[in-house]
Amino acid sequence: MPKVRIPRLERKDDDQSYPCAPLAETDVRIGGRFRVRFRKLDGTEHESTGEYLELIESKRLVMSWQWTSGGEPEEDGEVSRIASHAKEAQ
Repeated sequence: MPKVRIPRLERKDDDQSYPCAPLAETDVRIGGRFRVRFRKLDGTEHESTGEYLELIESKRLVMSWQWTSGGEPEEDGEVSRIASHAKEAQ
């Protein structure tokens, strides 16, 4: 199984929209799936799932993303493709 370093997501200090992730399941390999549940400050939960489509160790991660509960109403039923490129450390 390839080692994948997922970069830390930067957010503003005052952004507390999703301060907790009570569930995180992942199978990091091409074709592997993930599931993450986020809990907002008001107690509501939003859950997403997806599949790892491309992995290049320490360089690139491509995955699908779909909200299974919660999320934005206009995204209901939609599947997104997310690509992340790692930058070399300075």
